[in-house]
Amino acid sequence: MPPMFTRLAVLFFFSGASALVYQVLWLRQLSLIFGVTIYAASTVLATFMTGLAIGSAAAGRLSDRVRCPLLWFGATEALIGLTALVLPRALDLVTAGYVAVARIWSPARWRLPCDSPVQRRSFSSPPS
Repeated sequence: MPPMFTRLAVLFFFSGASALVYQVLWLRQLSLIFGVTIYAASTVLATFMTGLAIGSAAAGRLSDRVRCPLLWFGATEALIGLTALVLPRALDLVTAGYVAVARIWSPARWRLPCDSPVQRRSFSSPPS
């Protein structure tokens, strides 16, 4: 194999490996927001697949016009790295918003009024 092909294969391998690492880290971060649920896993998977689709569509349209595709690949990887650096702060903001909404829509705010001791006892007794 030519040495350039080997170098490109190694670059693509590490690019894919870092994408999987990002995916796992994002899943861990979102599980702190949503809990360990199908919602966190679905959000990460949907975002990852959407990014692949958008990137493939954009790269497919631009690939014939680019003079130095390796330079574009490097710029794309740099943008992905920048996104990875910004994402924890963005998730902190999402968490703050999620907590604010949860406080507004908390079930504790929507309790039924209890007027009599019998009603209070029926609402506070454990289920049988």
